[in-house]
Amino acid sequence: MGTTFYEILTGKPPFQGENHYAITQQVLHKEPLPPRKINSFVSIELEAICLKALEKEKNEEFYQNYRTEKQKYIDSLDVIAILKLN
Repeated sequence: MGTTFYEILTGKPPFQGENHYAITQQVLHKEPLPPRKINSFVSIELEAICLKALEKEKNEEFYQNYRTEKQKYIDSLDVIAILKLN
């Protein structure tokens, strides 16, 4: 999920390499370049959600925080849409 979201935001995969082994090593041991470094139009909130989804260690707390942050962002879009309508 995080990889797909990263590609949507940046147009590139979070990890690239010459072969599967090189990519796997990056996935296991490196952090991806923040999406805003590639696409300055990515909001801080979307970048945080994306990077959270790409974290190496995930547990139930991760998923709860992810759902909360995602919902906050969606709610903020609703507020923006309402303000534009008025």
